[in-house]
Amino acid sequence: MEMRSNATICVLRQKKGSNNFNRERVYKQTDRKALNIDVKQGVTSLFCDKNLHSNNIDQEIITENGFTRCSDLLVCKLCSTIRYIPHFCFYQCSAIRMVTLSSKLLSLPDYCFYGCKSLTTIQNLDKIQKFGCRCFFGCKSLKSFSVPLKVTSLPENCFSHCESLSSVVLHDNVTNIEYGCFFGCKSLTTISVPLKVISLPLKVTSLPENCFSHCESLSSVVLHDNITEIGNKCFDECKSLSSFSVPCKVTSLSKWVFHKCIKLSNFVLHDSISEICEGCFSFSQALTTFDAPRSITSLPSWCFNGCSFLKSVKLHDGITEIGSSCFADCSSLTSFTIPPRVEVLPFWCFHKCELLNNIDMHENVREIQYGCFSFCVSLKKIIIPNKVKILQEKCLTECCELSCVLFQEGEIEEIQNECFSKCTSLKRILIPRSVKFIGKDALPDETLMFFSSTLNLSAKIAK
Repeated sequence: MEMRSNATICVLRQKKGSNNFNRERVYKQTDRKALNIDVKQGVTSLFCDKNLHSNNIDQEIITENGFTRCSDLLVCKLCSTIRYIPHFCFYQCSAIRMVTLSSKLLSLPDYCFYGCKSLTTIQNLDKIQKFGCRCFFGCKSLKSFSVPLKVTSLPENCFSHCESLSSVVLHDNVTNIEYGCFFGCKSLTTISVPLKVISLPLKVTSLPENCFSHCESLSSVVLHDNITEIGNKCFDECKSLSSFSVPCKVTSLSKWVFHKCIKLSNFVLHDSISEICEGCFSFSQALTTFDAPRSITSLPSWCFNGCSFLKSVKLHDGITEIGSSCFADCSSLTSFTIPPRVEVLPFWCFHKCELLNNIDMHENVREIQYGCFSFCVSLKKIIIPNKVKILQEKCLTECCELSCVLFQEGEIEEIQNECFSKCTSLKRILIPRSVKFIGKDALPDETLMFFSSTLNLSAKIAK
């Protein structure tokens, strides 16, 4: 795709019905005098010299890589005869400020203005019917954009990293918004998605993966009720988004969809939501409450990880699963009731819940995994249900206020390595007779172990 640094760029003039060419201007790619190029009436082609063959010139087009990497080009005006420009036409023309398009030009190809970081004005856009993928990627000086009326699709990464883009006008003819379309538009403050936004060819109304990811100034999103799908990371790191109402036809909250939406405090979730995927609200630090809809049965891994102001979580009895690190670093959470159908508390589930002082576990819990309650520094008491066979490594490590551990008589067989390590307030513990193994550094050195029966005096204690 890249031209040789010493390649000659020829702007050619052709008379209709003639194979004779006159060289209007000749530039080298390194020529610093080529600051302004005005493609005159009658110019039909632009070629790299090694491809100059009079028998295959397509009249009224710009071919090959166009003005790719003409880093000194400031202004370009395409004459009205030009009806085609190639992929990468203005690729990384980093100084170009204004482009005037031909009135006969109907499409802008893939990577057309990619990396045109100084581009502020594109004239004669109204005739355009199609944008190629990454068409305006990295146009960092583009501040506003009105999508032409005949454009029906915004392709993959179309406006990605347009960091100054603050206003986008979408009309009702738009029928498709693709992956990462507005990714990294840090200045985008508000956008209203039209009623007819649908993902073709399945005709399913949707917002795709990474669509508004890293739009750090986006504070308001208005979605119509016809939208049925919001893709993975759609609003990832939208750091100014403070409220969101999920459209009533959306049934699933995709992976990491509101990850690091640090101002998201007002969230409306309806009862038709049947699935919440991993990392959905992770590090949404302004979220204070969550009331699980009756229609969901599980909370995935990292769902609320890092929600440092989350204080209240209400889970109904139909919840059967809580994922790993689900509530890790929820440093404002003070109490939690495990739903009765949840049997496994996975690794790092409540890691660093620093204010958690009350945990109510139902008798159906049979497994407490690695680091589950580690660094819960306010936890003072815990009751281990009788179906738990193994307390895994570090499951309650560094719970420095923990002073009371009660085992319900049952099936507990192992207390693994560092299970209660650095629990400095745990002065004594009664070991059930079912315990057969106590791991290395499972308890602080100063903790006194009492055995409920002489039968388990033979329990193996690792050194």
